[in-house]
Amino acid sequence: MRVLFLYSNEKLASTRIRILNLIPYLSKKSIACTAIRYKEFEIKDAANYDMLVIQKKMVSMLDYWKLKKLKIPIVFDFDDAIFSRDKEKNGSYVSRSRQTKFNQTKKLADAFICGNKYLASFCPDGTNIVVAPSPVPHELAQKNYSRANQPIRIGWVGSASTLPMLERIDSELNDLQRSHPFELHIIADRNYAAKNSKLQIVNHRWEAETQEAIIAEFDIGIMPLQESPWTLGKCSYKLLQYMAASIPALGSNIGMNQEIIQHNKNGILVDDGDWAKALSELIMDPNKRKMLGTAGRKTILENHTYDVYTQKWYALIQKLL
Repeated sequence: MRVLFLYSNEKLASTRIRILNLIPYLSKKSIACTAIRYKEFEIKDAANYDMLVIQKKMVSMLDYWKLKKLKIPIVFDFDDAIFSRDKEKNGSYVSRSRQTKFNQTKKLADAFICGNKYLASFCPDGTNIVVAPSPVPHELAQKNYSRANQPIRIGWVGSASTLPMLERIDSELNDLQRSHPFELHIIADRNYAAKNSKLQIVNHRWEAETQEAIIAEFDIGIMPLQESPWTLGKCSYKLLQYMAASIPALGSNIGMNQEIIQHNKNGILVDDGDWAKALSELIMDPNKRKMLGTAGRKTILENHTYDVYTQKWYALIQKLL
């Protein structure tokens, strides 16, 4: 079986995590995979493959009619609410142009691989729909609970575009700082400087080769979000990264975070306004931090490894071919 994957840019996290890192696993199952940029694809190339996968690229009307002529199954993979604006415009997240292109792409696809249930709800009934959260490597650096950080390290990892979500809880973090000194460690593609803040911030430049080791040095990992049509499409990858490294994970009580975290069992769900309280309690209880970190790691091993993710893909490929 031969599968051609089309993606927008290999530098995008979703391309690397959901496609490029997947290919070696599918190859072990005798699936011959090729991955190229969407803009490099020509229709005649499809004749050499049994299936086409389009990753997170919504097609134009012209491309729709070209791809519609293909005689092979087409799978669409996406892990963001790409049909919506990421920020409000005139009080709305609705984007007519994005919705139009998304609807075109939906009509083209025979099957969908979706990052969460919310995204899956926008796929057409009667098609093959697979919910497959982005996987995390599990053979990585782990939290060493025999060594204590002084001061405690609260950590966040992500792209610069999502830093405004962290800024939302800046005042609560400042309140926490007064009673519990801590360092805020940020892994991102640009430095973070909180406005009007006295937080002790340690910035780490994001690099694929070093991020896992830095995360393993966190004491607590956080994922604040503001609920919106865009953030409901987020697939909780920050939480999964923390949990994979046995770091206790705290996430806003919305969207997929509610699917990943069993409150006070493998992580903590936090309502708006409760961040200082939730973090304070965890800072004061190292045993609970270890318990949550251990349980979070177990969640990853059972549900979110590349082996689990690959099996979902393999089952869909088998079904379509």
